[in-house]
Amino acid sequence: MKFWSKAFLVAALTVIGLGRVSAQSIQGTVRTWGSNQSGQLGNGTRTDSNMPIKISSLGSVMAIAPGTYHSLAVKTDGTVWAWGSNSFGQLSDGTLTDRNTAVAAVNQSGVGLGATSISAGNTSSFAGALSMVVDSAALTFPPQTVGSRSPSLTVTITNNSGGALASVNASVTGVEQTDFGVTASSCQSSLPASGSCTVSVQFAPTTTGIRTATLEIVSDAVSSPLTVVLNGLGH
Repeated sequence: MKFWSKAFLVAALTVIGLGRVSAQSIQGTVRTWGSNQSGQLGNGTRTDSNMPIKISSLGSVMAIAPGTYHSLAVKTDGTVWAWGSNSFGQLSDGTLTDRNTAVAAVNQSGVGLGATSISAGNTSSFAGALSMVVDSAALTFPPQTVGSRSPSLTVTITNNSGGALASVNASVTGVEQTDFGVTASSCQSSLPASGSCTVSVQFAPTTTGIRTATLEIVSDAVSSPLTVVLNGLGH
């Protein structure tokens, strides 16, 4: 009982993978030991260790989750990091390459994935990921004279998850993107849980006919990118 009490003071959380132990210390650092054939100790080698090894590259973390041959961590900034076996893409770094040091997990936009909780299985990973929604799938502008500018139309983006989004950025993309432009945005900094921000877009046709582009909204949410179709008619 005396030994267990001492261990509890050293490690606030201890979890076990296959042949491996990972510990998150009270100070927020991660230490691992045991089997390392897939780099799951995260120390830059594939050598087993019978002593705890600090993963210095992670810095301070608030959660860890070892799978069978890979591990996950959430840093105090809310970003998800992963290391070890990646044969099924379980590290979510856009490759199928095993990693013996921690790499940032990314979403479909290639932006670092944010999460409030994590868990890892045999060949899969799970995150209580950050998410956002937009209140409109399309903005349709009234017909506009070539060379003139329309009144702005606005969409609202809402963080519908339990943690803050690190940032939200909006831009117009597409072949006819020069006919549309972002005129105002309140989505330029961290967006708190349940918080909202707005993006306003203007239509200024450069030629006659139907003009189309896309408003793309990017963040560290798993639902990123969100897209809003922009439609207008120049005359």
